[in-house]
Amino acid sequence: MGTVLLTLEYGKEEAGAIEALDVLMPQDPGAKAGRPPFGGLVLISTALEPDAAAGIMAGAPTSFIRSVSPVDAIVPSEMNAIMETVGERLPRPATGTAAVRCARRGRAIGSSLEVERAVGDLLRRAGYAIDLASPSIVVRIDVIGGQTAISIRPPDRLFKKGCQG
Repeated sequence: MGTVLLTLEYGKEEAGAIEALDVLMPQDPGAKAGRPPFGGLVLISTALEPDAAAGIMAGAPTSFIRSVSPVDAIVPSEMNAIMETVGERLPRPATGTAAVRCARRGRAIGSSLEVERAVGDLLRRAGYAIDLASPSIVVRIDVIGGQTAISIRPPDRLFKKGCQG
């Protein structure tokens, strides 16, 4: 089962969830949308692989979805859990460059900068060079209150969309 994180305009979560499910239902009639306790987000649970589901949503015409991120893991919003999960999921051997992007909602973690620095240090120790402008992989960390979504992918597998809604 896969998970995809959608960002939307605040207040458009229900419309965006319906839009995403409309796009996914032909391939996965059992897909479900969940609304975290913070506005502008929807988590989609699907039987599809996260990359496949994200690709379908990113390629479909939508009005409310701003970004689509396949999720590798959802962990408690604790630095140890985040660091351990990122360390376990990093591609080995370390080749190329990496960047960390963190968005924090809620107060479970001190600051997104704190997370970015800690994970950046982990990446350096693992052998990755840090390149914020043109990385070969992006570690995306979305702190959503008490849970954190983690995604480690090439930047072209994290989709930003135009939004007309």
